[in-house]
Amino acid sequence: MVHEPAIIGESGPPLRYWCMRFEAFHNICKRVAHANCNFVNIAKSVAHHLQTVSCAAILYDKIITSKEFSFGPSDVDGISYFRKFNLEKFVDVFQVPKWVKFNGREFRNGSVLLLNHSHKKESGHPEFGIVRKIEVHNEKLLFAVNVYETSGFHDHFHSFEVQSLSDEKTVVVEYSNLPDCDPLWILQNFKVNDQTKFVSPKHWV
Repeated sequence: MVHEPAIIGESGPPLRYWCMRFEAFHNICKRVAHANCNFVNIAKSVAHHLQTVSCAAILYDKIITSKEFSFGPSDVDGISYFRKFNLEKFVDVFQVPKWVKFNGREFRNGSVLLLNHSHKKESGHPEFGIVRKIEVHNEKLLFAVNVYETSGFHDHFHSFEVQSLSDEKTVVVEYSNLPDCDPLWILQNFKVNDQTKFVSPKHWV
């Protein structure tokens, strides 16, 4: 592990090249092999198990078509927060959880969302926002988002440098209107007194 800081310093965040998720998947194979006790053709046994599980998942319609939400605990300050956006009429029927799972994605307070692609902004940089509160009303998923200003792209970190606006701007956006629905996270430098923030999307935006 002593070489990891040097690699990160030379190649940037390991998000682009690490193999942790592959190793996690290999653990499933190892557990199947251990429980199977078939040493004649263990590769075939493991492959058959993985293919069977994958087929069952694909045939399970809810994985693709389900519009159900999974909620976290309620955010006690959420309703009063959303009242600023003229949502008082929904107070009796909407929920403000701390996190929600929907369409295979998990959103939390503090997640970062892509609000606009780079080609839609005059600056030529994408626009991001950090989630402050989450609201679920009927079948709609809404986010109260603080908009960030994108300063530019950092070649070494493969990330966009962002900063808070001097005049804090908060907007409410609906999940279906997002150009890209994958939740992202703020990355920060570990240098003392360095408040630079970065957002590293999974693909070019």
